[in-house]
Amino acid sequence: LLLLVFSLFSGDLSGLSMPSPSVLAAIGLVIAAIAALFLIRPLRQWVITKIKPTLNQIGPRLIWLDTHPTRLLYGFGGSLLMTIGFVACFGFSLKAFGYELSLLTLAVTYLLSNSVGSIVPSPGGIGPVEAALTGGLVIAGIPTSVALSTAVLYRLLTFCIVRIFIVSGQ
Repeated sequence: LLLLVFSLFSGDLSGLSMPSPSVLAAIGLVIAAIAALFLIRPLRQWVITKIKPTLNQIGPRLIWLDTHPTRLLYGFGGSLLMTIGFVACFGFSLKAFGYELSLLTLAVTYLLSNSVGSIVPSPGGIGPVEAALTGGLVIAGIPTSVALSTAVLYRLLTFCIVRIFIVSGQ
């Protein structure tokens, strides 16, 4: 949601274009696979048996959230605050190497790079997220060596901070 909002506020939608034919083909294959899951009865039943226990656990919690909307607001606010903190840490990591980007460019770079890096499944996103953050900074005009150093520093700082809070129980 923040990525969409920041992208709209940037005002530069002229760089948008259709994806390449190979990307469109991949999207088509994913849609066809999802359609097959719904249209082929044995596959549909297999998927339902796999996800039904999870849905049975989630259902009562969603109903509880519906009756306590302030909890939903707390969750949204907490997520927003964490994202703001991560973007700030990313910006300060970049500033530590003597470079800076506008807040909007920094936020879009962080959010887009983090989203792209999270697509590849890896423990804690280690590896793909750093590569995506580095690539995002390079696209934004930061030299590659500084971009890589910034991404690694950011991940070290956020890993240590999160680890301290988890260990201390806060």
